[in-house]
Amino acid sequence: MKNTSFEFTENIPFKRYKKPQLLLAIFLYFPLTCYMYLVEITMRSKAPRLPKSLNKNTIIFMFHQDLWNTFSANSLHDKDDLRTFWLGFHGIMSYSNFLMNWKNRTQMFRFYPNSHVSAYKQTIKFLHKNSNKQMVIATDSGGPYGRVRESLVTMALQTNRPLCGAKLTFTHSITLFSHHFPLPFSTATLKFTPIMHLGDKDISVLRDELQKEMDAI
Repeated sequence: MKNTSFEFTENIPFKRYKKPQLLLAIFLYFPLTCYMYLVEITMRSKAPRLPKSLNKNTIIFMFHQDLWNTFSANSLHDKDDLRTFWLGFHGIMSYSNFLMNWKNRTQMFRFYPNSHVSAYKQTIKFLHKNSNKQMVIATDSGGPYGRVRESLVTMALQTNRPLCGAKLTFTHSITLFSHHFPLPFSTATLKFTPIMHLGDKDISVLRDELQKEMDAI
């Protein structure tokens, strides 16, 4: 049977969306969606993909500053490989990329920010329930940008998952509001840290090690 909820949303039942906020986000961000599509079709390189060697349950983390690079490059997922989910929330800002997600068949897990259950606990529950799925997380959402958070470490430890950092850059881009926006006719490059299986070290020490690996790529 054809999965219509996946075809028309982000593998999320449509009834779970906040409809007024979704419609407003589609209207407000439509020009930006068109621009991202322009960047994608004029890109001078193929869209970088996740390496097949990654463990099926890896948490792939990146910095929020590079989100628009990955959206424009249609990267960090494969529309023919449904093992990867992105982390988002139900709200206007996170709905900004809904149309590109629909076009590119990007799967999302969206938490409810105003729920009596914290966003962290909602995410942990999803990761436990989908132990064979990868998840892409912007570890520094909300700032300070460019800093790995200790919550990423605790999330990996609680769910017994390895971590892999990713950074996607374009040869030509501009920076607005501390975020990178690629320009048309650019080449995209995707780099990864080594896959990290966390041990019994202190959380702050593990965070510093992850930060060092991300700063090196």
